[in-house]
Amino acid sequence: MKAKCGTQGDGFTHPVHILTKGEELPAGDIVYAIASDGAYLAQKGRVFSAVTRVATVPGLGELKEIFTFNLPRMPFHLLDKAVAFFRAVDRKRGGAESSLNIYHSTATETDRGYLLLPPQQRVGGAHVNYRGMLAPKGHIYVGDVHRHPGAPFHPGFSGTDDREQDGLHIVVGLDGPSVTFTFSFTVQGKRIPLEDTDVIEPPPIGSVPAAWMASVRRTPRPRRAQSMKTGLAAALGDLGGRAEE
Repeated sequence: MKAKCGTQGDGFTHPVHILTKGEELPAGDIVYAIASDGAYLAQKGRVFSAVTRVATVPGLGELKEIFTFNLPRMPFHLLDKAVAFFRAVDRKRGGAESSLNIYHSTATETDRGYLLLPPQQRVGGAHVNYRGMLAPKGHIYVGDVHRHPGAPFHPGFSGTDDREQDGLHIVVGLDGPSVTFTFSFTVQGKRIPLEDTDVIEPPPIGSVPAAWMASVRRTPRPRRAQSMKTGLAAALGDLGGRAEE
């Protein structure tokens, strides 16, 4: 498959070739080739012939890596439900890891279409192995939420997480009463860190008696910028007055 790229400094336009599996490079003194592992420049002249990897191909458009989570944000109470499950496993299995799969359906508005289900799994203090399971009818697999005992774990930074499947990964760190959450999404084996607000709705605020709220008033903020300006003007005025004297 051929395309034309932009001109180089020598004034010539060089072909760009998308190299299919088993295909030879086309003939030509200078040919850019897009292979399965990147872009290459093939050169053939009287003195040398070479194929070298290149970072850019002149004349082609530029792209930047982007990521957007397109599903609605997950209700916070589902994380509460997951934490309760992990604590129950902790009590019954003695500090073991555990995992829940995350599914989504557009056919229901309950919990914004999200569903958490536990796969069949064997757990230990530092691992969880589980069988793949088919998504429930009308649902698609989104990712998983899994628990790491003790200190919070940050997937994609330590290199010790063995979950390479594309999808959303929510890691719950339980250390006594403390709970931490880490969010990321894997695309083509690459971890993309996410903020909690990208994925989860803020926790709801419980009902509060109106009398309690009436007892709270906000202290007016001091006008620092104006007071500083006034003070500076006064200081300059004093200096001016002294100079006139």
